[in-house]
Amino acid sequence: MAKKKVSRRGRVGEGRPTKYTEDMPERAYKVLSKGEGMASVAVELGVSKETVYQWASEKEEFSAAIKKGTAASEKVWEEIGRQQALGESGGSTAAWIFMMKNKFKWTNREEVTQDVGANTASLLEQIIEESLKK
Repeated sequence: MAKKKVSRRGRVGEGRPTKYTEDMPERAYKVLSKGEGMASVAVELGVSKETVYQWASEKEEFSAAIKKGTAASEKVWEEIGRQQALGESGGSTAAWIFMMKNKFKWTNREEVTQDVGANTASLLEQIIEESLKK
């Protein structure tokens, strides 16, 4: 049996009725699959972004639709980037990169290399020799 919500005053069942309906997961997916974001989902559903995130954390079917829709949205934006890279479309590559980093948490890949100098190498040799003597 589902727990009933308790208000700040300690009363059960108090508050506004939910606007959530069974068709909302499909509607949210359709918006996201066009490359739109969570603000567009909120507008389509007539609620705040906070409500969309709350439903995604509370309602399994809605959460799955959001995850699937976000992946579809990323695919749309990847295709835009591919078209730009191949010269098939115009647009700003810098704006596309900015969008991918902010919308989908893309990051730059950085390689870290470290030069181990002679002093470090000799120090390591000393540590190894001392540990072998014990």
